[in-house]
Amino acid sequence: MAVTYLGNTTEFEEGNIYTINLSIPDNAGQKLWINGTLCSWSDYNEACLDDYKIRPVAPGLTRYGEVEIDDQGIASFTIEFHQDEFQDPNEELNLTLRAGNAWWPAKNIGSLRFTIKDNYTITWLNRRRAWEYIISKQGEDIILPDALVDIQQPISDGVFEGRDLKSVAFNDGLKTIGARAFAGNELSSISLPSSITFIGESAFAYNNLTSVSIPRGVTSIGAYAFERNDISNVLIPEGVTTIEYGAFRNNNLTSVILPDSITSVSPSAFDAHVEVFRSDVSSLHHIDQTEGRALQKFQGKDLVIPNGVKSIGKRAFADWIELNSVVIPDSVTSIGEEAFQNNNLSSITIPDGITEIPDGAFMWNNLSSVSLPDSLIRIGRDAFSSNNLTEIDIPGSVKFIGGDAFNYNNLTEV
Repeated sequence: MAVTYLGNTTEFEEGNIYTINLSIPDNAGQKLWINGTLCSWSDYNEACLDDYKIRPVAPGLTRYGEVEIDDQGIASFTIEFHQDEFQDPNEELNLTLRAGNAWWPAKNIGSLRFTIKDNYTITWLNRRRAWEYIISKQGEDIILPDALVDIQQPISDGVFEGRDLKSVAFNDGLKTIGARAFAGNELSSISLPSSITFIGESAFAYNNLTSVSIPRGVTSIGAYAFERNDISNVLIPEGVTTIEYGAFRNNNLTSVILPDSITSVSPSAFDAHVEVFRSDVSSLHHIDQTEGRALQKFQGKDLVIPNGVKSIGKRAFADWIELNSVVIPDSVTSIGEEAFQNNNLSSITIPDGITEIPDGAFMWNNLSSVSLPDSLIRIGRDAFSSNNLTEIDIPGSVKFIGGDAFNYNNLTEV
């Protein structure tokens, strides 16, 4: 007694619908059972076949994989592949067939074998066999599929949690990185695509990351998202509104700048010693070392002090050796001692209104050009010492010049 498949294809493709017609031997019974795998209790009109690879299309199969055999001895049912499930390429689909008038004692009458064509597109990951397949093929350096949209957390473990991954190439179009998705690996660097909008809880916790640049589309950074890495530098862009508990805890950060868009930051988002600054400095009237470091990180090598600042404190920008240029607005009337000491400035214009350049204010730079205002009265000790000045025009208003004010330059004319 054998079953006959009445069809001309034995290869299935994802997303396509197939009607399967079978000729059942005489006297086999009135009903056919295919695999007999029970679906979830909510799916009363469907049967789940062969490890959830295909979906029955009603009418035809019941949720018990049961189909009626008609008077001509034909059993007919329609199936399609799930759009959201993953299957290995070139895998075979085997359907076991039993026939009879009741499930027990139905008899085995044969099986059907089909090939699954490798054209499946992964659009999200939360099934264990999906990421296990990727790791089995790619090892510790993985490249995520181009069509991937979300990396979601399975019921228990993170998608790639604890898999000894050393690198991940993220695809453009990826939007969500779910909870613990890459926690507990050996990642030392990541480049997140601009399409990312959400980074979930503990997504990259317990790795070896040294720096992180958050994409501009991200609005929320989940709890513990980057906990226990080696991060010493993080760029949080405009658009981020929420940073949750422990997001950057136990790293090597000493300071961080938050964008104006931030509305909620957990008190424990960063370690207690980390200095947290706001990028909005337009309302500053005085700049000390704290605000100076904030401006340094936010503006980089070319500094524009916001208009409205009236005073620059002692050593506000000292030892910022990458500082190449600075624009001091007319609103500034006071510059503190050593304020710009040990930078890389090549020229400086002191605005009108400044009456004193204090001790060591511009010492240890590469100044070759200095413009002093007519309001200047006093130049302190070592104010311009150790630069590259060959000439300097000192206004007639100056009443005092401190010792070594222009020492260690190349002055030929004053």
